[in-house]
Amino acid sequence: MKEFYFKTDDLVIWRPHNSIDLEKIQAFVNFLNQQNPVRGSQFMRFIDLTHAKNISVDSDDLYNIASLRRKYAARALREKVKVAFFVNNSFTFGMARMYENILDSTSYDIHIYYSLEEVAEFLDVDISLLKS
Repeated sequence: MKEFYFKTDDLVIWRPHNSIDLEKIQAFVNFLNQQNPVRGSQFMRFIDLTHAKNISVDSDDLYNIASLRRKYAARALREKVKVAFFVNNSFTFGMARMYENILDSTSYDIHIYYSLEEVAEFLDVDISLLKS
């Protein structure tokens, strides 16, 4: 099963299963970067953390990823990009929130939700696009 894919031309979904580590995050970031020449850079991101059993990254890892994403945004993004995290527990909420705070970028409009309906409303897509 693919963990990340485009659902529409302007909506990428990442649905990591089991554990999330630095290697998985880097693979997703590389996938995003490779899509720019094909799709442009303004596509929305939906990150569904509800299937993650554990997250084995630390704050230094998140800081490094955020730093690279800020640099990417400075050169590639023309408008704010919507990023929705879908979480189902306080741990995944906390990790997403920590990343949001470390990223601290005006190029990304990041929101974290416990409700798939709220994700669909924020991204302005039909909820059926977000269901696995």
